[in-house]
Amino acid sequence: MDRILFAAFLTASLVLCTRAVDPAACPPDCTKDFCTANPKAKCNIPGPREIPGCTGQCQLTYCNACYYSNTARNLPGNCRDCGGPISSLYCLKRWAYCIHKADLKENGKPSSSDITQENFQCYRYPCPLRG
Repeated sequence: MDRILFAAFLTASLVLCTRAVDPAACPPDCTKDFCTANPKAKCNIPGPREIPGCTGQCQLTYCNACYYSNTARNLPGNCRDCGGPISSLYCLKRWAYCIHKADLKENGKPSSSDITQENFQCYRYPCPLRG
């Protein structure tokens, strides 16, 4: 049983690492519409694919690590990294959940006038990525 779980974890990790090499294989871009329809989905932060200190072509996050603001925010709370390899879907998801809770605590819910595509932004996992 343990071997099956380890194999499943290893397979998921390899798929995530493989997806990060080919930009065409990245998950859907994080947009207001996509994340409204899929609030817990993994998504790709649009923008430059080459970010200093980062590896891979996809800038992975989860929709619950996104927010509405006309200015970029620093990472909230104590959510600096997920404490494990970024190739672990569980690790990245746990980091995004921490970000979501801390951002709500620090900034509250957005006003209806702030909920626009122009104000839609996502927290980026701190680089360099591990794993």
